[in-house]
Amino acid sequence: MPSLCHCEKEFIDVLATCADNGAEVNISMLCERLTFDVISKTAFGIDTGVQKNPDHQLFQTAITVLPNILEEFAYHTCQNLYSWPWLVRLLVKVLTKLLWDPVTEMRNKAKAVIEFRRQNPQELGTVEMIPIRYDTTRLALTYWFYLMGKHPSIQEKMRKEALDAYKLELPSLSPATFMLQTLEAIEAGIKNR
Repeated sequence: MPSLCHCEKEFIDVLATCADNGAEVNISMLCERLTFDVISKTAFGIDTGVQKNPDHQLFQTAITVLPNILEEFAYHTCQNLYSWPWLVRLLVKVLTKLLWDPVTEMRNKAKAVIEFRRQNPQELGTVEMIPIRYDTTRLALTYWFYLMGKHPSIQEKMRKEALDAYKLELPSLSPATFMLQTLEAIEAGIKNR
């Protein structure tokens, strides 16, 4: 996908500029701009140039409209209650007994779909879908950068593995054939997150 490659190149250029200037980087803000750039280019076909120009009107409007969960009361409260997941599970169980639970209903429907797919693999093609939300994507990217900075040996192993796999897939340039599940270090990093 050319638009994703363009976003990646701009992100690396912004990081290189910060490194050349010796400036301290707020990676959360850079990930926020990268996420907005990727979504605007791939989903809507709009090139905002927001990675190099964070003052773009559309970006500023989105920041104003979309709440930043890092600044919300609920986020800070949950940070302090991270060791109490049993309380949340208990609350969920009680509420699901009292109220209709759409997640359980969807889970039951998913079981039927999975069974159908196992019995009839020729009926449907595989469609991969990544549900994303602006803020969670930014937070996931920020956390990923934190982990890679903390463990440079794992970062180098993943980088080498991804580059080797990309070189093998380069002639086809089809994103459907480039599967992350075949990359052991990256798959382990995703599962251990």
